[in-house]
Amino acid sequence: MKKYLLILALIGLNGMHKNVFAKKVKFSVNMSGQTLSPNGIHVWGDFQTIIGQGPDWTPGNTQLLKETADTNIYSLVVDLPAFAKYEYKFLNGDQGYEVEVVPEESRANYNFSDNRWIYVDSLDNDTLDIGAIMFNGNAPAGFTLIRYKVDMQSFTESAQGIHVATNYQGWNAATDRMYSFSNHIYELIHYVNTGNIEYKFYNGNVSADAETLPSACANNGNRTVSLTADKVLDSWCFSSCNICIPLSTQNTIAEQIQFSPNPSSGVLHLNVSSLTEDYNVSIRDCTGKIVSGWNGLKGNQSLEAHSLQPGIYFITIQSAGKQFTQKWLVTP
Repeated sequence: MKKYLLILALIGLNGMHKNVFAKKVKFSVNMSGQTLSPNGIHVWGDFQTIIGQGPDWTPGNTQLLKETADTNIYSLVVDLPAFAKYEYKFLNGDQGYEVEVVPEESRANYNFSDNRWIYVDSLDNDTLDIGAIMFNGNAPAGFTLIRYKVDMQSFTESAQGIHVATNYQGWNAATDRMYSFSNHIYELIHYVNTGNIEYKFYNGNVSADAETLPSACANNGNRTVSLTADKVLDSWCFSSCNICIPLSTQNTIAEQIQFSPNPSSGVLHLNVSSLTEDYNVSIRDCTGKIVSGWNGLKGNQSLEAHSLQPGIYFITIQSAGKQFTQKWLVTP
């Protein structure tokens, strides 16, 4: 009797695990213009073991079913654990050599991966429908790929995740969570109509977590892009108009600099005794506007910025192609 109850308990735990951690994901491909294999249309990826059709990357195990509304589309809905990245490809047949060639814009591009990828970012009680991507293509028919990227290396990433919000999804800061393959760069792929797009990145998932952009790269406070074809955006620095200087050079100069106090009343003491070359210092407010700056400094310095209003500022110290940015709190 005890053994029987134990088995029932384990079944209940397995069911609970599935309900709490799994989300329905729909894989689908549009085979328009393709000569179809008599052996069926398949998907393979690194999730096949999870759904009981492993081992992973077995070409003939996971067959897609022809849809009735559009017979060019083949699809399959599976349960996958949430908060994880998955890689996959479609096959016109059931052999590895019948795999599609994934365009570069859609590739994971991590460790030379040429696979498609998705990030399952929530446990919402719905189905994550990736869209019927064209076989060998970047996007579903009639849509265009845009791949967002943001570099968070100068910031502490929120435990709530990094998000992007846009004018076409209602500026919802919690909907579209991004994924980082490495080096603090977060990415997300959307399939949209061509035209002018406004967007903004969020270090978190509420409106208060939005980046603050300098006017040089902002339109109504947002980033903009005119989309005419599939496009991978540059890896912009969060709250900046620029591409981030690599983290290694940030770390190099950070090891050579100490500044205090923080918080402060407007006096900044810099200890750069091991920094031999000249350097520049700039102070930006939360809008990205430079409010104070010094160029061609040498050695240790005490800089006065008493005119600053109380608040949070960003100090950037740059020297010989190296850059370091630090938050600075100014008090009354």
